[in-house]
Amino acid sequence: MKKLALGFLLIFLASCAATVIPEISLNQSDIKMELKQEAFGIEGLTISSDGQYLLTSDNGGSVRFDSGEPALRLWDLTQGLQIFKLKYDKKYSGKIMSVAISPDNKYAVTGGYVFSSFGQIGSHPLNIWDITKGQLLKAYKTFKGFRGDEFNSISFSQDGRYFLAADWTNIYIFDAKTWNLIKTLTLEGYSPPVMAPYKSLVATFSPNNKYVLSGGPDGIVRLLDIESGREIKQFHGHKAGSMYGGICSIEFSPNGKYAVTNSIQDSNVILWDIEKGVEARVFSDFEGILGWYFSPQTVSFSPDGKQVFIYGLPSKTFDINTGKGLIDFPRAWQGKGMYVAGRNMGWAQYHPNGRHILLNSNDASVRIYDAKTGQEVAILIGFEDGEWLTITSEGYYNSSEKGAQYLSVKVGETS
Repeated sequence: MKKLALGFLLIFLASCAATVIPEISLNQSDIKMELKQEAFGIEGLTISSDGQYLLTSDNGGSVRFDSGEPALRLWDLTQGLQIFKLKYDKKYSGKIMSVAISPDNKYAVTGGYVFSSFGQIGSHPLNIWDITKGQLLKAYKTFKGFRGDEFNSISFSQDGRYFLAADWTNIYIFDAKTWNLIKTLTLEGYSPPVMAPYKSLVATFSPNNKYVLSGGPDGIVRLLDIESGREIKQFHGHKAGSMYGGICSIEFSPNGKYAVTNSIQDSNVILWDIEKGVEARVFSDFEGILGWYFSPQTVSFSPDGKQVFIYGLPSKTFDINTGKGLIDFPRAWQGKGMYVAGRNMGWAQYHPNGRHILLNSNDASVRIYDAKTGQEVAILIGFEDGEWLTITSEGYYNSSEKGAQYLSVKVGETS
Protein backbone atom coordinates (compact mmCIF):
# COMPACT_ATOMS: atom_id res chain seq x y z
CA MET A 1 0.00 0.00 0.00
CA LYS A 2 2.84 2.39 0.78
CA LYS A 3 4.43 1.78 -2.63
CA LEU A 4 1.09 2.40 -4.32
CA ALA A 5 0.53 5.63 -2.41
CA LEU A 6 4.03 6.87 -3.20
CA GLY A 7 3.66 5.95 -6.86
CA PHE A 8 0.39 7.84 -7.05
CA LEU A 9 1.98 10.86 -5.39
CA LEU A 10 4.85 10.91 -7.88
CA ILE A 11 2.41 10.77 -10.79
CA PHE A 12 0.34 13.50 -9.12
CA LEU A 13 3.32 15.82 -8.72
CA ALA A 14 4.69 15.10 -12.17
CA SER A 15 1.45 16.29 -13.75
CA CYS A 16 1.44 19.59 -11.82
CA ALA A 17 2.78 22.99 -12.80
CA ALA A 18 3.63 25.57 -10.14
CA THR A 19 4.56 28.69 -12.12
CA VAL A 20 3.64 30.23 -15.44
CA ILE A 21 3.93 33.51 -17.35
CA PRO A 22 0.41 34.98 -17.67
CA GLU A 23 -0.63 36.20 -21.10
CA ILE A 24 -1.82 39.79 -21.50
CA SER A 25 -5.00 40.41 -23.46
CA LEU A 26 -5.42 43.86 -25.04
CA ASN A 27 -8.10 45.30 -27.27
CA GLN A 28 -5.61 47.75 -28.79
CA SER A 29 -4.11 46.36 -31.99
CA ASP A 30 -1.17 48.80 -32.04
CA ILE A 31 0.11 47.86 -28.57
CA LYS A 32 1.72 44.58 -27.59
CA MET A 33 2.48 43.72 -23.98
CA GLU A 34 4.26 40.65 -22.69
CA LEU A 35 5.47 39.58 -19.27
CA LYS A 36 9.09 38.52 -18.81
CA GLN A 37 8.74 36.88 -15.41
CA GLU A 38 6.88 33.81 -14.15
CA ALA A 39 4.36 34.12 -11.34
CA PHE A 40 3.30 31.62 -8.70
CA GLY A 41 0.04 29.75 -9.02
CA ILE A 42 -2.89 31.18 -7.05
CA GLU A 43 -4.72 28.80 -4.75
CA GLY A 44 -7.00 30.86 -2.51
CA LEU A 45 -8.96 34.04 -3.26
CA THR A 46 -11.78 36.10 -1.80
CA ILE A 47 -13.34 39.53 -2.28
CA SER A 48 -14.30 41.61 0.76
CA SER A 49 -18.04 42.10 1.25
CA ASP A 50 -17.79 45.80 0.32
CA GLY A 51 -15.81 45.01 -2.82
CA GLN A 52 -12.79 47.11 -1.87
CA TYR A 53 -10.27 44.34 -1.23
CA LEU A 54 -9.08 41.14 -2.82
CA LEU A 55 -7.10 38.64 -0.78
CA THR A 56 -5.09 35.95 -2.57
CA SER A 57 -2.72 33.19 -1.58
CA ASP A 58 -0.13 31.61 -3.86
CA ASN A 59 1.58 28.23 -3.95
CA GLY A 60 5.07 29.47 -3.13
CA GLY A 61 6.40 28.19 -6.44
CA SER A 62 5.84 24.55 -5.60
CA VAL A 63 3.05 22.00 -6.00
CA ARG A 64 4.45 19.86 -3.19
CA PHE A 65 2.48 19.96 0.04
CA ASP A 66 5.65 20.10 2.17
CA SER A 67 7.67 22.70 0.25
CA GLY A 68 7.51 26.20 -1.16
CA GLU A 69 6.93 29.42 0.74
CA PRO A 70 3.36 30.57 0.05
CA ALA A 71 2.35 34.21 0.45
CA LEU A 72 -0.76 36.24 1.16
CA ARG A 73 -1.42 39.33 -0.93
CA LEU A 74 -3.97 42.03 -0.17
CA TRP A 75 -5.11 44.10 -3.15
CA ASP A 76 -7.07 47.36 -3.24
CA LEU A 77 -9.51 46.86 -6.10
CA THR A 78 -10.63 50.49 -6.12
CA GLN A 79 -7.11 51.66 -6.95
CA GLY A 80 -5.78 48.57 -8.68
CA LEU A 81 -2.77 48.11 -6.45
CA GLN A 82 -1.25 45.57 -4.08
CA ILE A 83 -1.27 46.73 -0.45
CA PHE A 84 1.01 44.08 0.99
CA LYS A 85 2.56 40.68 0.51
CA LEU A 86 3.00 38.50 3.59
CA LYS A 87 5.38 35.61 3.38
CA TYR A 88 3.78 32.61 5.04
CA ASP A 89 6.09 30.57 7.25
CA LYS A 90 5.59 27.00 6.08
CA LYS A 91 5.83 25.72 9.63
CA TYR A 92 2.24 26.94 9.97
CA SER A 93 0.90 25.13 6.93
CA GLY A 94 1.97 23.17 3.90
CA LYS A 95 -0.30 25.23 1.62
CA ILE A 96 -2.91 27.97 1.86
CA MET A 97 -5.96 26.61 0.08
CA SER A 98 -8.77 28.89 1.28
CA VAL A 99 -9.07 32.48 2.50
CA ALA A 100 -11.86 34.66 3.92
CA ILE A 101 -12.11 38.32 4.98
CA SER A 102 -14.26 39.43 7.91
CA PRO A 103 -17.17 41.78 7.05
CA ASP A 104 -15.42 44.69 8.82
CA ASN A 105 -12.26 44.15 6.72
CA LYS A 106 -10.10 43.83 9.83
CA TYR A 107 -9.30 40.13 9.84
CA ALA A 108 -8.69 37.23 7.52
CA VAL A 109 -8.84 33.50 8.08
CA THR A 110 -6.68 31.17 6.03
CA GLY A 111 -7.02 27.45 5.68
CA GLY A 112 -4.13 25.24 4.69
CA TYR A 113 -3.25 21.74 3.73
CA VAL A 114 -0.82 19.57 5.65
CA PHE A 115 0.02 16.22 4.10
CA SER A 116 -0.13 14.06 7.22
CA SER A 117 1.73 11.21 5.54
CA PHE A 118 4.80 13.43 5.74
CA GLY A 119 4.42 13.58 9.52
CA GLN A 120 3.34 17.22 9.71
CA ILE A 121 0.37 16.75 12.02
CA GLY A 122 1.86 19.32 14.41
CA SER A 123 1.60 22.10 11.82
CA HIS A 124 -0.97 24.88 11.85
CA PRO A 125 -3.33 24.65 8.86
CA LEU A 126 -5.84 27.20 10.24
CA ASN A 127 -4.77 30.78 11.02
CA ILE A 128 -6.16 34.22 11.88
CA TRP A 129 -4.59 37.39 10.50
CA ASP A 130 -4.91 41.06 11.39
CA ILE A 131 -4.91 42.52 7.89
CA THR A 132 -4.92 46.11 9.16
CA LYS A 133 -1.43 45.44 10.51
CA GLY A 134 -0.37 42.65 8.17
CA GLN A 135 0.35 40.31 11.08
CA LEU A 136 -0.45 36.75 12.12
CA LEU A 137 -2.86 36.94 15.07
CA LYS A 138 -3.54 33.30 15.96
CA ALA A 139 -2.43 29.87 14.75
CA TYR A 140 -4.58 26.83 15.58
CA LYS A 141 -2.50 23.75 16.19
CA THR A 142 -5.22 21.35 17.27
CA PHE A 143 -8.69 21.22 18.79
CA LYS A 144 -11.40 18.66 19.48
CA GLY A 145 -12.43 16.73 16.40
CA PHE A 146 -9.73 18.12 14.14
CA ARG A 147 -7.86 15.40 12.28
CA GLY A 148 -4.85 17.58 11.47
CA ASP A 149 -4.92 17.56 7.68
CA GLU A 150 -6.62 20.46 5.99
CA PHE A 151 -9.18 23.23 5.75
CA ASN A 152 -10.31 23.85 2.20
CA SER A 153 -13.56 25.76 2.80
CA ILE A 154 -13.72 28.87 5.01
CA SER A 155 -16.27 31.67 5.31
CA PHE A 156 -17.57 34.34 7.68
CA SER A 157 -21.23 34.79 8.58
CA GLN A 158 -22.64 38.00 7.15
CA ASP A 159 -23.15 39.49 10.62
CA GLY A 160 -19.49 38.87 11.39
CA ARG A 161 -20.20 36.86 14.55
CA TYR A 162 -18.86 33.54 13.30
CA PHE A 163 -16.57 31.91 10.83
CA LEU A 164 -16.62 28.31 9.70
CA ALA A 165 -13.90 25.98 8.55
CA ALA A 166 -14.55 22.61 6.93
CA ASP A 167 -12.12 19.74 6.71
CA TRP A 168 -12.84 16.28 5.30
CA THR A 169 -14.76 15.09 8.36
CA ASN A 170 -16.62 17.97 10.04
CA ILE A 171 -17.63 21.62 9.91
CA TYR A 172 -16.30 23.77 12.74
CA ILE A 173 -17.97 26.99 13.93
CA PHE A 174 -15.80 29.62 15.64
CA ASP A 175 -16.59 32.81 17.53
CA ALA A 176 -15.16 35.65 15.43
CA LYS A 177 -14.43 37.82 18.49
CA THR A 178 -12.73 35.34 20.80
CA TRP A 179 -11.61 33.04 17.95
CA ASN A 180 -12.65 30.05 20.07
CA LEU A 181 -14.27 26.93 18.66
CA ILE A 182 -17.90 26.93 19.81
CA LYS A 183 -19.49 24.08 17.85
CA THR A 184 -18.67 21.10 15.65
CA LEU A 185 -21.26 20.13 13.06
CA THR A 186 -21.26 16.48 12.02
CA LEU A 187 -23.02 15.18 8.93
CA GLU A 188 -25.58 12.42 9.35
CA GLY A 189 -24.67 9.28 7.44
CA TYR A 190 -21.49 10.76 6.03
CA SER A 191 -18.22 8.85 5.89
CA PRO A 192 -15.02 10.44 4.54
CA PRO A 193 -13.86 8.92 1.23
CA VAL A 194 -11.16 6.29 1.12
CA MET A 195 -8.93 8.71 -0.78
CA ALA A 196 -9.15 11.36 1.95
CA PRO A 197 -7.63 13.75 2.74
CA TYR A 198 -7.74 14.67 -0.95
CA LYS A 199 -11.35 15.86 -0.82
CA SER A 200 -12.61 18.34 1.72
CA LEU A 201 -16.18 19.25 2.52
CA VAL A 202 -17.40 22.61 1.25
CA ALA A 203 -19.71 24.77 3.36
CA THR A 204 -21.20 28.25 3.60
CA PHE A 205 -23.43 30.31 5.90
CA SER A 206 -26.99 31.28 4.98
CA PRO A 207 -27.59 35.03 4.53
CA ASN A 208 -29.67 35.12 7.76
CA ASN A 209 -26.73 33.59 9.67
CA LYS A 210 -28.87 30.74 11.08
CA TYR A 211 -27.86 27.84 8.86
CA VAL A 212 -24.91 26.16 7.21
CA LEU A 213 -25.17 24.46 3.83
CA SER A 214 -22.61 21.79 3.06
CA GLY A 215 -21.62 19.36 0.35
CA GLY A 216 -18.93 16.79 -0.20
CA PRO A 217 -17.73 13.63 -1.93
CA ASP A 218 -20.98 11.73 -1.31
CA GLY A 219 -22.85 14.17 -3.58
CA ILE A 220 -25.41 15.08 -0.88
CA VAL A 221 -26.21 18.68 0.04
CA ARG A 222 -27.08 19.14 3.71
CA LEU A 223 -28.76 22.04 5.51
CA LEU A 224 -27.80 22.31 9.18
CA ASP A 225 -29.12 24.51 11.99
CA ILE A 226 -26.25 26.29 13.73
CA GLU A 227 -27.90 26.75 17.14
CA SER A 228 -29.04 23.14 17.58
CA GLY A 229 -26.41 21.53 15.38
CA ARG A 230 -29.16 19.39 13.83
CA GLU A 231 -29.40 18.45 10.19
CA ILE A 232 -32.66 19.89 8.83
CA LYS A 233 -32.81 18.38 5.36
CA GLN A 234 -30.83 16.72 2.60
CA PHE A 235 -30.80 17.49 -1.11
CA HIS A 236 -30.13 14.67 -3.55
CA GLY A 237 -29.21 15.13 -7.20
CA HIS A 238 -25.45 14.97 -7.67
CA LYS A 239 -23.44 11.82 -8.17
CA ALA A 240 -21.03 10.73 -5.48
CA GLY A 241 -17.32 10.73 -6.23
CA SER A 242 -14.02 9.73 -4.73
CA MET A 243 -10.89 11.83 -4.91
CA TYR A 244 -12.10 14.46 -7.38
CA GLY A 245 -15.84 13.92 -7.41
CA GLY A 246 -18.86 14.93 -5.43
CA ILE A 247 -19.80 18.52 -4.69
CA CYS A 248 -17.00 21.01 -5.26
CA SER A 249 -18.65 24.44 -4.98
CA ILE A 250 -21.61 25.74 -2.97
CA GLU A 251 -23.23 29.16 -2.57
CA PHE A 252 -26.49 30.64 -1.27
CA SER A 253 -28.42 33.18 -3.30
CA PRO A 254 -28.40 36.65 -1.66
CA ASN A 255 -32.01 36.24 -0.45
CA GLY A 256 -31.37 32.75 0.91
CA LYS A 257 -34.18 31.15 -1.11
CA TYR A 258 -31.86 29.24 -3.41
CA ALA A 259 -28.44 27.67 -3.46
CA VAL A 260 -26.23 26.52 -6.30
CA THR A 261 -23.81 23.59 -6.32
CA ASN A 262 -21.58 21.96 -8.90
CA SER A 263 -20.02 18.56 -9.30
CA ILE A 264 -17.18 17.47 -11.52
CA GLN A 265 -18.47 13.91 -11.29
CA ASP A 266 -21.65 14.58 -13.29
CA SER A 267 -20.66 17.96 -14.86
CA ASN A 268 -23.94 19.45 -13.66
CA VAL A 269 -24.73 22.62 -11.77
CA ILE A 270 -27.91 22.43 -9.71
CA LEU A 271 -30.06 25.30 -8.47
CA TRP A 272 -31.82 24.22 -5.27
CA ASP A 273 -35.05 25.52 -3.75
CA ILE A 274 -34.03 25.64 -0.08
CA GLU A 275 -37.54 25.76 1.41
CA LYS A 276 -38.92 22.93 -0.72
CA GLY A 277 -35.72 20.90 -0.62
CA VAL A 278 -35.82 20.10 -4.34
CA GLU A 279 -34.05 20.91 -7.57
CA ALA A 280 -35.34 24.15 -9.05
CA ARG A 281 -33.20 23.83 -12.17
CA VAL A 282 -30.28 21.87 -13.56
CA PHE A 283 -27.68 23.56 -15.74
CA SER A 284 -26.03 20.89 -17.88
CA ASP A 285 -24.57 20.32 -21.36
CA PHE A 286 -21.10 21.39 -20.26
CA GLU A 287 -18.04 19.75 -21.74
CA GLY A 288 -16.60 20.08 -18.27
CA ILE A 289 -17.20 21.85 -14.98
CA LEU A 290 -14.32 23.59 -13.28
CA GLY A 291 -14.37 22.51 -9.68
CA TRP A 292 -12.61 19.91 -7.63
CA TYR A 293 -10.53 19.72 -4.49
CA PHE A 294 -8.41 22.76 -5.39
CA SER A 295 -11.27 24.89 -6.75
CA PRO A 296 -13.85 25.41 -4.01
CA GLN A 297 -15.64 28.33 -5.70
CA THR A 298 -16.44 28.14 -9.39
CA VAL A 299 -20.12 29.13 -9.27
CA SER A 300 -21.30 32.56 -8.13
CA PHE A 301 -24.61 34.42 -7.82
CA SER A 302 -24.93 38.00 -9.00
CA PRO A 303 -25.57 40.42 -6.11
CA ASP A 304 -29.23 40.81 -7.16
CA GLY A 305 -29.65 37.02 -7.20
CA LYS A 306 -31.06 36.97 -10.73
CA GLN A 307 -28.08 35.38 -12.45
CA VAL A 308 -25.43 32.80 -11.75
CA PHE A 309 -21.99 32.56 -13.29
CA ILE A 310 -20.67 29.07 -14.01
CA TYR A 311 -16.97 28.54 -14.64
CA GLY A 312 -16.81 25.66 -17.07
CA LEU A 313 -16.66 24.73 -20.72
CA PRO A 314 -18.24 27.00 -21.77
CA SER A 315 -18.08 29.69 -19.07
CA LYS A 316 -21.16 31.89 -18.98
CA THR A 317 -23.86 33.61 -16.96
CA PHE A 318 -27.36 32.15 -16.72
CA ASP A 319 -30.79 33.51 -15.82
CA ILE A 320 -31.89 31.48 -12.78
CA ASN A 321 -35.61 31.86 -13.58
CA THR A 322 -35.50 30.73 -17.20
CA GLY A 323 -32.25 28.77 -17.24
CA LYS A 324 -31.27 30.67 -20.38
CA GLY A 325 -27.59 31.26 -21.04
CA LEU A 326 -26.89 34.99 -21.17
CA ILE A 327 -23.28 36.07 -21.62
CA ASP A 328 -20.38 33.93 -22.83
CA PHE A 329 -16.88 34.43 -21.46
CA PRO A 330 -14.89 33.05 -24.41
CA ARG A 331 -11.46 33.94 -23.04
CA ALA A 332 -11.99 32.63 -19.51
CA TRP A 333 -9.69 29.68 -20.30
CA GLN A 334 -7.04 31.71 -22.10
CA GLY A 335 -3.34 31.54 -21.49
CA LYS A 336 -0.88 28.88 -20.48
CA GLY A 337 -2.84 27.03 -17.86
CA MET A 338 -1.50 25.31 -14.78
CA TYR A 339 -2.78 21.89 -13.92
CA VAL A 340 -2.88 19.70 -10.86
CA ALA A 341 -3.07 15.97 -11.56
CA GLY A 342 -4.12 16.83 -15.11
CA ARG A 343 -6.99 19.08 -14.03
CA ASN A 344 -7.51 22.82 -14.29
CA MET A 345 -7.47 24.97 -11.20
CA GLY A 346 -9.68 28.02 -10.97
CA TRP A 347 -11.93 30.33 -8.98
CA ALA A 348 -14.80 32.72 -9.79
CA GLN A 349 -16.76 35.37 -7.90
CA TYR A 350 -19.07 38.22 -8.75
CA HIS A 351 -17.85 41.56 -7.50
CA PRO A 352 -20.38 43.10 -5.06
CA ASN A 353 -21.00 45.91 -7.57
CA GLY A 354 -22.53 43.34 -9.93
CA ARG A 355 -20.72 44.85 -12.90
CA HIS A 356 -17.66 42.63 -12.80
CA ILE A 357 -16.70 39.00 -12.32
CA LEU A 358 -13.25 38.08 -11.04
CA LEU A 359 -11.63 34.88 -12.25
CA ASN A 360 -8.48 33.05 -11.37
CA SER A 361 -7.99 32.14 -14.97
CA ASN A 362 -5.70 29.20 -14.34
CA ASP A 363 -2.51 31.08 -15.19
CA ALA A 364 -1.15 32.71 -11.99
CA SER A 365 -3.26 35.85 -12.38
CA VAL A 366 -6.59 37.30 -11.35
CA ARG A 367 -8.59 38.64 -14.27
CA ILE A 368 -11.50 41.07 -14.04
CA TYR A 369 -14.29 40.67 -16.60
CA ASP A 370 -17.20 42.87 -17.58
CA ALA A 371 -20.31 40.94 -16.48
CA LYS A 372 -22.43 42.43 -19.28
CA THR A 373 -20.07 41.74 -22.18
CA GLY A 374 -17.92 38.83 -21.00
CA GLN A 375 -14.80 40.74 -22.01
CA GLU A 376 -11.68 41.13 -19.89
CA VAL A 377 -11.06 44.61 -18.49
CA ALA A 378 -7.98 44.12 -16.29
CA ILE A 379 -5.44 41.61 -14.99
CA LEU A 380 -3.62 41.54 -11.63
CA ILE A 381 -0.25 39.78 -11.27
CA GLY A 382 1.97 39.46 -8.20
CA PHE A 383 5.58 38.28 -8.36
CA GLU A 384 7.79 36.34 -5.95
CA ASP A 385 9.84 39.37 -4.94
CA GLY A 386 6.73 41.33 -3.92
CA GLU A 387 6.53 43.41 -7.07
CA TRP A 388 3.20 43.57 -8.90
CA LEU A 389 1.40 44.77 -12.01
CA THR A 390 -2.18 45.72 -12.85
CA ILE A 391 -2.85 46.02 -16.58
CA THR A 392 -6.08 47.11 -18.28
CA SER A 393 -7.29 45.83 -21.63
CA GLU A 394 -6.82 49.38 -22.96
CA GLY A 395 -3.07 49.09 -22.41
CA TYR A 396 -2.73 51.16 -19.26
CA TYR A 397 -0.92 49.77 -16.26
CA ASN A 398 -0.15 50.42 -12.60
CA SER A 399 2.81 48.83 -10.87
CA SER A 400 4.95 48.66 -7.78
CA GLU A 401 8.23 50.56 -7.77
CA LYS A 402 10.06 47.91 -9.80
CA GLY A 403 7.13 45.95 -11.18
CA ALA A 404 7.43 47.46 -14.65
CA GLN A 405 10.79 45.71 -15.13
CA TYR A 406 8.83 42.54 -15.83
CA LEU A 407 6.75 44.14 -18.58
CA SER A 408 7.70 44.44 -22.25
CA VAL A 409 5.74 47.07 -24.20
CA LYS A 410 5.88 47.50 -27.96
CA VAL A 411 3.90 50.28 -29.66
CA GLY A 412 3.05 50.41 -33.34
CA GLU A 413 3.65 46.71 -33.95
CA THR A 414 0.93 44.29 -34.98
CA SER A 415 1.07 40.54 -34.93
